[in-house]
Amino acid sequence: TTVKKPASVTISKKQSEKLINEPLSPSLELKGAVVYPKPLMHQNEAPIYPRIARIKGWTGKVWLEVYINTFGAVQNVNVVKSSGHHVIDQAALEAVREWKFIPASVDGVPEASKIILPIELKME
Repeated sequence: TTVKKPASVTISKKQSEKLINEPLSPSLELKGAVVYPKPLMHQNEAPIYPRIARIKGWTGKVWLEVYINTFGAVQNVNVVKSSGHHVIDQAALEAVREWKFIPASVDGVPEASKIILPIELKME
């Protein structure tokens, strides 16, 4: 199998708006003007498509639970729902661990938070 382009990451604006939830700090839900975390897509690298997945034609969407600190760095990331292929899940985990985010904030004060983020790897 020949792949002309690397893997793509598909995160629609509608999906990301729907899936951002459960902030770590209860203050995000209880007071002030809330800004939810957003990935800095122009700075974040897409997952590296695993060679075995390319050879076998595997694609998939993995749902990650991402804990973001007050500086926008990823503190922890876990698989919430697998793509069905361990190597695809691991590629997504490895990439997102290095991502940077605009942190959540309440009244302009950064807050730690948690989001659920879908990452889709597919061959193009």
